[in-house]
Amino acid sequence: MITVSFAFAQSPNYEKDSKDVAKAAKDKAIKNGYKSLINFNSTNGASFYIYPSKSYLILYIYDISPNVTTDFNAHIMSPDTAIEKKYTAIPEDILVHGTAKVAATRFKTPAFKDPKLPVKINANPKAKIYIYYKEG
Repeated sequence: MITVSFAFAQSPNYEKDSKDVAKAAKDKAIKNGYKSLINFNSTNGASFYIYPSKSYLILYIYDISPNVTTDFNAHIMSPDTAIEKKYTAIPEDILVHGTAKVAATRFKTPAFKDPKLPVKINANPKAKIYIYYKEG
């Protein structure tokens, strides 16, 4: 029997590159009026609450690798899969620095009746996740 396994190793410069690109992305977010809500270090999943009448920015910072397909999204947590599907946001790539890339999701919440709603974030491969918000 032959066993073959593959492991995803970070690029040697990724830690430094990710810090540099995170700073650039943070500076851009703050310049656009966003405030930091919460950060997650190298994870496949996270969650947070959204509130009515706010704008949100989710940044996914990850190691660039030609052998890894990315799959990032954020969605409302609900027992109803149709609602989850309807309220799923897919990011777009916005910055690259060395071996680190940033994908971003931006969305606004309407004035809804609930005081807050939970959002689930999925990240494949693992990513550093930064969440920002601003009024309106």
